[in-house]
Amino acid sequence: MPETYNGLGARNLVYMLLQLLRFFREFQGTPTAAGVHLIFIEEPEAHLHPQMQEVFIRQLERISNAFVAQLNADRPWPVQFVVTTHSPHMANEARFESLRYFLSIPDGPVLRRSVVKDLRQGMGGTPVEDRNFLHQYLTLSRCDLFFADKAVLIEGTAERLLLPAMIRKTDAAAVGEPQLSSQYLTVMEVGGAYAHRFFELLAFLELRTLIITDIDTVAPGANNKRVAVQVASGTFTSNACIKSWFEPDVSPEQLLAKTVEEKTGGGRRLAFQVPEQDGGPCARSFEDAFILANPDLFRPRRG
Repeated sequence: MPETYNGLGARNLVYMLLQLLRFFREFQGTPTAAGVHLIFIEEPEAHLHPQMQEVFIRQLERISNAFVAQLNADRPWPVQFVVTTHSPHMANEARFESLRYFLSIPDGPVLRRSVVKDLRQGMGGTPVEDRNFLHQYLTLSRCDLFFADKAVLIEGTAERLLLPAMIRKTDAAAVGEPQLSSQYLTVMEVGGAYAHRFFELLAFLELRTLIITDIDTVAPGANNKRVAVQVASGTFTSNACIKSWFEPDVSPEQLLAKTVEEKTGGGRRLAFQVPEQDGGPCARSFEDAFILANPDLFRPRRG
């Protein structure tokens, strides 16, 4: 079709492809080849839809291999691409080993500076199983964790539905304070079984995080198998995140006595169910806690 029928995204792609070919030809025509040929690409996601952004990153290596095979008789082209992006879709396609994270930090009373953090080193001590889980989870769900100001890790759909209203009420009650609704806040459904696997990554990113999880009380049942029970009858928690934060055998009684300071650390704040009133009942899950906090909305109707 005529070029005028193409959008800006398609035309940018054609332009970048031709530029890559030009750089390759320049490399071929240089008498003394460089040890490494660096090509910087600044924010290639401009005017590209999300699927095309992911395809572009995947195709970079294939394009360079095609140039080598078809135009250079399989003689190697020692090229390295440096891509700057704000696109979580492009970050989805990269492993931790190839990511560099730019962290903005204060530098004096009025200035800020950027620190470049290498995820290859920062996550190098993380078990392979956890690294693979994090990469797979972020790829399947979202990678905007790398671009957020703050993060909220939640259990499931109920929290996601109610969180926007909670943020609006929190902002309305904090007039003159920084408003959550005006910040880049990412919300991720990770569940109590997996939230603790993000601790090391969140610490490396220095990302302030709220973790909303369930107290998940259990007690020994038949054949000494732990079963779900009310908080008052519980002896342990089955929540892996809470057990990782405190200790594996922490009891519900101990959890309800934990202070704000004990539930805060490393830029993270852990939140789970507590009684609405001192000495009152405590919910086991977020949904139960919402009902206990709003009894007028859930009174049984007569007639």
